[in-house]
Amino acid sequence: MRKVFNTELIEEFLTALRVELNRSENTIKGYRKDLMVFKDFVLQEKKESVPLAELTANLLGEYIQHLARERLYQARTIRRHVAALKSFFGYLEDAEYIETNPASDLVNPRCPDTEPNYLYRSEVMRLFAAIPVNTKTALRDRSILMTLFYTGVRVAELVNLRREDICFAEKYVVVRKGKGAKYRRVPLHPKLEKQLRLYLEQWELEPGGYLFTNGAGGRLSTEYIRQITDRYAREAGIKKKVTPHVLRHTYATLLYRSGVVDIMTLSRLLGHSGLRNTTVYIHSDIEHLRTALEKLPSFEIIQRRLSNF
Repeated sequence: MRKVFNTELIEEFLTALRVELNRSENTIKGYRKDLMVFKDFVLQEKKESVPLAELTANLLGEYIQHLARERLYQARTIRRHVAALKSFFGYLEDAEYIETNPASDLVNPRCPDTEPNYLYRSEVMRLFAAIPVNTKTALRDRSILMTLFYTGVRVAELVNLRREDICFAEKYVVVRKGKGAKYRRVPLHPKLEKQLRLYLEQWELEPGGYLFTNGAGGRLSTEYIRQITDRYAREAGIKKKVTPHVLRHTYATLLYRSGVVDIMTLSRLLGHSGLRNTTVYIHSDIEHLRTALEKLPSFEIIQRRLSNF
């Protein structure tokens, strides 16, 4: 029976997440990052390992305080670390490596209610206009950003889209690489349809290959998508920090505020496992009256298509 805490034990846990629980690679990557921070805290004196018995509830409490006071982590980030610890120690308990779970009583810090950052429709149009289409690469980049905005997909889902996931005949996009290996169908917006047709006319893709590729035909990285989103936003003169996730927030916020879809439908479009993550878009502020009038173009058509799903 393994009785020490070290990197190998962390990797064993992560392997179990991947193989037995089918967790996404993004989840595994995040857990690895957070648990390595915990490992560095525990092994402060450059030990290679410590007995699991030394990982007490008091030590975990000191670690949470360390994240808040020394690393200055916000409550939302600390909640993520707590989730990683609970999952890790739950695995150790199930594997009978420990008799008592020291993480069972860990309490999450309260997260303040915050609204997701999003763009106004005019800013989105400026973003698209900032991308010249005089080269194949620029045409691809504009197609990428328009896909993010008009489908609300996560960046990890976007890089895994394949050519056959765009169904022009039935007007929908299949998102196959969502969280938990699920898939969903999202209506194909008319403006996005037009853009993707232009893109596919000029960009040669391998049969069965990825929708958006690099010059060698390989899959683009999520980091590349983040870089071009930030670059084109700055070139458009947008002062806000713009990321692929901000475009997802924009899609959700403008769509909900347009009154075209209800919260249940929005949750399904976004691929949320429940309504808790979706309710953040039901916010009201001084701009609500303005944004309520700014409907995504032609979304009456999208609503009609939703009835076919």
